[in-house]
Amino acid sequence: MCNNQARVLKRSSSCPTTRSGRGVFSRAEKLRGALQSQALRIDHIGSTAIPSLAAKPVIDIQISVAALDPVDAYGRALGSLGYVFRAENTDLSKRYFREKP
Repeated sequence: MCNNQARVLKRSSSCPTTRSGRGVFSRAEKLRGALQSQALRIDHIGSTAIPSLAAKPVIDIQISVAALDPVDAYGRALGSLGYVFRAENTDLSKRYFREKP
């Protein structure tokens, strides 16, 4: 399971813990605390989720919610953690938040 491209963020004794892995889990705990039951899943996705693959120092996290709209339903919780909604994203299949620059 450690080599899957997308993994549900939970501690696993079968996966080695790296500095980036600890950082991802720490973020997931904060997200889970802020979003509570609104977050159906929190997944570490992208190149940093694949051990030994070269990656940019940006951690991609996908949060699954029951409904994308209204954004305020989960946006306030993400905002309280310093994430900013990027409304200019044209891909309507997802909502994009990023840390403040």
